[in-house]
Amino acid sequence: MDSKNSRWINTFLYKKIEMTVSNDFIDSQKTIYKLKPLDDNDREDSIGEADNETDIYREGIPFDSDIPFLRLMNGKEPIENVHKRYTLFQQYWGELSPKIDTLLSSLNVGLLRGLKFFLVENDNILSNQPDGGLTNIFRIDDKLKINTAFLNLGSNVSNHSRLLNKTIEFLQNDQYDLPDGKMDITEGDDELKEVTNDNEPISEDVKLKGKIAKQDIEIVRLNSKNCGSIKSAIKTLAVSLLEKINKEKGCNFKTTLDDDYSDDDDEDELEEINDYDNEDSRDTNGNNNNDDRFMDFRSSSRVDLDIVMDYLKYKNKKLIIFIEDIDSFNLKIFNLLVKIFWYYLNDNSNKISLIIGISTSILIIFDKLSKNLINYLNFKKFEIDNSDKIIENLFDLILFDKNSINDKLIYDPLIINELNDLYNRKLLSVNKFISTIKLLCMNKFFNQPMSYLIDTDDENEIQLSNDYIELLRRFKSVKRFDEFLKYNNNSNLILSIKESQFFLKSIVENDKDQILNNFRYFFKILKNYNKNLINLIDFIDFLQDFLIDLNFKKWVNKFELYLIIFQNLNSMKIERIRR
Repeated sequence: MDSKNSRWINTFLYKKIEMTVSNDFIDSQKTIYKLKPLDDNDREDSIGEADNETDIYREGIPFDSDIPFLRLMNGKEPIENVHKRYTLFQQYWGELSPKIDTLLSSLNVGLLRGLKFFLVENDNILSNQPDGGLTNIFRIDDKLKINTAFLNLGSNVSNHSRLLNKTIEFLQNDQYDLPDGKMDITEGDDELKEVTNDNEPISEDVKLKGKIAKQDIEIVRLNSKNCGSIKSAIKTLAVSLLEKINKEKGCNFKTTLDDDYSDDDDEDELEEINDYDNEDSRDTNGNNNNDDRFMDFRSSSRVDLDIVMDYLKYKNKKLIIFIEDIDSFNLKIFNLLVKIFWYYLNDNSNKISLIIGISTSILIIFDKLSKNLINYLNFKKFEIDNSDKIIENLFDLILFDKNSINDKLIYDPLIINELNDLYNRKLLSVNKFISTIKLLCMNKFFNQPMSYLIDTDDENEIQLSNDYIELLRRFKSVKRFDEFLKYNNNSNLILSIKESQFFLKSIVENDKDQILNNFRYFFKILKNYNKNLINLIDFIDFLQDFLIDLNFKKWVNKFELYLIIFQNLNSMKIERIRR
């Protein structure tokens, strides 16, 4: 073997040994877990027992399959107290959840009624006014324009889904109530009140008379994701309508959508749209500018949509197209869609309205749209983002509702402050806020053994076993006080301790009778403090309402009063919670 081959073999062996050593080192740093199932005897004995003295409970092992709560205090918690905690949680959330649902469904109902009237009552069409292009009056006029509602969904995108679903749910109701003979259908919102002219009487046909009769409505949702091109937008619209028709008729239509609506290159399609925009097929008066080109485009791209629209016309159904996110929508595609809908409204006599969701100012949207396109729309702006009002009412519900078990459940002001801060920074949606409240509620009953005392009205009924006293000794305040007594043997210092520290002293000295007496005493003080706090806030709020009648402006609401009371909380504690 020559020296060259020998060097090559030695190098190879060296590298192989080096790799082996490296792999062995990496393997030696890995942590390996072995899960060994317990046999039946061990499993029965271990339920509810802690792994060691420092654990409160054995994680993930409830003592009863019917109760998801665990047995706390090293598995020594009385079973009846576990049942009590779980029952209290069910009682509390079972009482609070319907109130939250009622709250969510009751707010902005007047505004949604106005929205539905504006969209559905297409015979009594509204006309635009020169006042910034944002207000309308009731007149039978401008029938060639598409009724278009711009919904301001707010800047918090996490709330958009709830608002969109709420709007669609309301529009799909069979019938709805309106105030008899009243034009103001926005319930006092100054920006959205209907503008009327006293010198111009309103037709009796336009006036509202109680319930508006049921009208069949079909709603199709479009967004920037399913409308990447004009053909995909039309396909989404046609397929959605065909699915609704199939469900109604109980049969399956055979359609050529998949064959006729294959997406072309986006660049070629946008060129087609640009060419079409440069030669508008119609003006707002319905005159033909380039009718042949319009019909050629329609016949090549909307064959199945024509069939669907004819069916809706035959059934006298109202079509509402809901464009959810105009801020992200391709405006060239939107421009062409509006012209297509405008054609069906006029030449095909379809009943069509548009809903457009916006998250910025409507003026910014109008700056992006051509003036010619705006002439196709009979528009109105609706502020449906009521998230701030909902959050305020939710805080009132969990903090100041005295007609439920809720008034006995005391939330940490630091947590409330943190929740409010998260919402103000747009990090919490309404749905997530409600989920957080439920989590806080469950957490109070799930891992706090003494939470069963919340429902105790008579302090004399409180009995603490040795296990509960041992639990009290684990609190940091007790440990710190114990250290204070050990390092300060001066009797004068001990005599100078505050009244509130006598409870700590009794725990450290293991004086069971004194512990029980002090516990009952301070427990009563805590409940009275919470009731007095609520009464104080209610009184100040009542005083403000009284002054309003004397033309004084209301300063703050109840929740703002709560924040003012606790505004001197140590900000470092809040920062520590955040971290």
